Amino acid sequence: PADTQIHAFSTPSLRSITATAFGSLSETQLGALTTAQVSSLGTAQLTALNSTKFAAFTEAQIEALTTTLVAGISNTNLTALGDTQLASLTATQVAALTIGQVGALTTDNVAALTETQIGALTTAQVKALSSTNLSALEATQAAALTTTQIAQLTTTQAGALTATDITELSAEQMGAFTSTLLARLGTEAVVALDANQIAEFNSTQVQSLTTTQLAALEASDVAEFNETQIAVLSATQVRALTATAVAALAETQLAALTT
Repeated sequence: PADTQIHAFSTPSLRSITATAFGSLSETQLGALTTAQVSSLGTAQLTALNSTKFAAFTEAQIEALTTTLVAGISNTNLTALGDTQLASLTATQVAALTIGQVGALTTDNVAALTETQIGALTTAQVKALSSTNLSALEATQAAALTTTQIAQLTTTQAGALTATDITELSAEQMGAFTSTLLARLGTEAVVALDANQIAEFNSTQVQSLTTTQLAALEASDVAEFNETQIAVLSATQVRALTATAVAALAETQLAALTT
């Protein structure tokens, strides 16, 4: 069909086109499809498109894809989409992406996701993000992570977080770290914690801090612990603090150590 005729196909007629024939349509013909036609496509037809042709879809056409079609997009085609196309995916469509698709996203792909899309990721999808991609999130994207998502991070992801990543998280988000995740933070990440973030730690979280992490804290970092947190430190944890840090403890903190 001519480029100007393809949009006249009824959805049943369009669905009757074989996957091979559909895959041979030109980029111009594909761009002429209406959103109603796009949403009626079969998975086999969509997967018949190579990455160049699939990337020819407009933002409106991408948004018209059903969740079934979205889940059927090949990793190659998904990662070939431009920033504006990826950003056009609705929250529902994002949540429909398979674990394999999320795991295949490049750092540039993830950087193109909006805050709404980041927040729409299921916990399983967040776990599927590579440590590199998670660490590369922009500050606004990191801020969009829910406490539920953060609590389900893998230990590998937590261990890869940098000092910059930590500064991008709110106190509430840091409070969502499980003891296991908190214990996997690198020393630079722990040192980057601010007073508000540390204040969110409950007793169990404080007790999960490793001696290596505590030994890396400077006096100013230890000063951010409140009396309740100081009181739950084990003898082993206290011994891990540097002499400078202990010497700088406030009277109220020292009193908490002896109670």
